[in-house]
Amino acid sequence: MRKRRIVELGLVLLCTNLMLVAATVPDQFRDVRSATTAPRADALSSAASQGLVPDIAAPAAGVAQAVVTPQQLQTATSAGIQVGADAMSPAASRSQTAQFAQTSIVAGTGPAEAQEGGMRSPPNDDCANAVAFSLYPGTPVVYTGDNTGATEDCAALSGGAYGDSWYKLTTYQTLHVAVRYCGTSPAFSNAYIVMDPTCPCSGSFVFASSWENSSCGDGNWSLFWNNLPAGTYYWPLLKEAGAEGPYTVTFSATEPPPSPECPAGSLFGQNPHASLYAGYTSAVGPGFEYTCYENFWGVTEKIGDIHWWGLKAAFDPYYGWQWCYSTVPLQFEIKFYLPGGTPGAPVASYIVTPTEVDMGPYWSYSNLLYYSVPELLPCVVMESGWVSIKSLAHPDGCVFLWVSSPTGDYSAYQQPAGSGYNQLGVDLSFCLTGGECPDFFGACCDDYTGVCNDNVEWGDCMPPLRFAEGTLCSELEPTCGIRGACCNAALECIFTGYESECDAVGGRFFPGETCPDFVCPEDCEHSIKLYDCYGDGWNGNTLDVYVNGNLVLAGITLPSGSGPATFTFMAA
Repeated sequence: MRKRRIVELGLVLLCTNLMLVAATVPDQFRDVRSATTAPRADALSSAASQGLVPDIAAPAAGVAQAVVTPQQLQTATSAGIQVGADAMSPAASRSQTAQFAQTSIVAGTGPAEAQEGGMRSPPNDDCANAVAFSLYPGTPVVYTGDNTGATEDCAALSGGAYGDSWYKLTTYQTLHVAVRYCGTSPAFSNAYIVMDPTCPCSGSFVFASSWENSSCGDGNWSLFWNNLPAGTYYWPLLKEAGAEGPYTVTFSATEPPPSPECPAGSLFGQNPHASLYAGYTSAVGPGFEYTCYENFWGVTEKIGDIHWWGLKAAFDPYYGWQWCYSTVPLQFEIKFYLPGGTPGAPVASYIVTPTEVDMGPYWSYSNLLYYSVPELLPCVVMESGWVSIKSLAHPDGCVFLWVSSPTGDYSAYQQPAGSGYNQLGVDLSFCLTGGECPDFFGACCDDYTGVCNDNVEWGDCMPPLRFAEGTLCSELEPTCGIRGACCNAALECIFTGYESECDAVGGRFFPGETCPDFVCPEDCEHSIKLYDCYGDGWNGNTLDVYVNGNLVLAGITLPSGSGPATFTFMAA
C-alpha cells in the first residue's frame, strides 16, 4: 500500500522563532549572595531554601536554556535547555553530587583568638597568609577553623560588606574540584562561589560550575568546579551573618572521565559536545510530551546496536529544571523511519531499558549519561533514515533530554505531542553499530498490489510493505491487499479491485467501497489558510497537501507577516 498523508483542512498555524529567554544579565557580575536582589558585583551563593534560580521561565513550547557556567545565558522550559555565551548568572542552584574517595589528610587553621576590644582576625584573614595545600584526585583535604572576626581582603568580592578567610590550592592536572561545608554546625547559609588565580586578588574570578545545599544532608553548601585547569587558586571562605563561626570545609577532586565518543567501528556516529551546548526534551513527562528525531545516512550493514547521550532531569513548572534523584531507570521507545525531509513511515519500533553509564559532571542539574542498547532485534536494515529516542512516563517524573552534537547536517527536529515538527538547528548525539543480527523470516505483503510472498527475510520487507514474522501469506490477518471501488472521470464506478489496478486505468480509488453500489462523489473546492503567531512568516518552512496519496498543493508557505495566506484545491 502506498503511503498516504491525510491533511485535516482548516487553519494551519506555524509558530517559529521558539527561543524563550527567561533571564539575561547585562552586568558583568550578578549578586549571588541573594538570588532575588538586583544585579551587583558580589560573588556569593544564594541561601534560598529551595536552592534554585527563582527567575526560570514557566513551561512553554520551544527551545529553552539553563545556566551551566557564569558566562552562559540561562532559560528553562519543559522543551529542553540550550546554552548561550552572553551573560553571567551565578545564582545558586541544585546540581550534581560528586563521589569521592574516603581517605583524607586532616589539618586545621585553629579557632580565632581573643584580643582586647574584640576578636582577633583568623590567621588566614588575607590571601597572602592563605592556608596552602596541594590537591590530588582521590585524596580529600579537610580543614576545620573559625572565621569569626574575618575582614575583607578583596574589595572585588563585596566592596567591604563581608569578610573572608583564604585557602590556596594547587592542582597539577585538569580536575573536577569540589568544596564542601558538610559537618559545619550550625550550617552556613552562604558561600563564595569563586576562586581567584592571583594574590592580591585580581577580580578575574573563576566561577563554580554549579553548587547545591542538599547532598551534605545537613543544609550545608557544596561547590563544584568542573574541568578546572592545573594551577594555583585562592578560594575565599565567606564571613557574614549566618555564615560565621566554627566550620569544617573539605576540598576534594576527581579526574574528568574520558571524552565521550562513539564506539570504534560505528556505522554512523555523532559525538556529543564536550560541554553542554543544548539538550532537548524527548520524553513523556508529567503534563508534557516531546519527541526528538535525528537522521542518519551511509550505513552499509545491518544496525544491531544503538548508543546515545543525554541528561536525566525533572521539570518543575515554577523552579524549572532540577536534578533527578530517582534510582528508577528510564525506559525508552526507539523508532526508525524511512528517509525524507522529515521522518517518513515508521520501519521498526522497540521498547527498551538501556544500560546507563554516568559520564560525570556536565551540567548544573545532571551528569552526562551514556545509554546503550547492545541488541536490537530484529536488526534494522536501512542505509539512511530517521531515528527517534524518547523516554516513557516515569514514576518520579524524570525525563530524558537528548544532548546535542557538533557534527551532522543540522536537520534534527523536536515535535510536541499533537503538533508539527520544530527544526532545532543543531544535531543530536548518537551512534549506530552492528551486532549479532539473526535472520527473521515470514510473510511479506504489498497491500497496494495485493501480492504476498512467503519466507521473506525481514530486511527485504521494509515499509510500506507489511511483514509478519513466522507467518504464511495464507495466515495473514488482515489478508494481504486493500480492495476498494475505482471511479473514472465520468463519476462511474467501474470495478472493485486493488489500488494499483485503479491507478493503472487513471481512476480514483476509494478503499473499502464496492461497485456498483458505491456512488462516485463530485469534486468540490477546498481551501486552507496559513497563519504565523510571531508575524514574521514561516521562515522558509513549507507545507505539502495530499489527498488519497495524490499531491494537490506543493510547497505552500507564508512568506511574511501573520497571514492568512489562502490556497485552494479540488477534491471529492
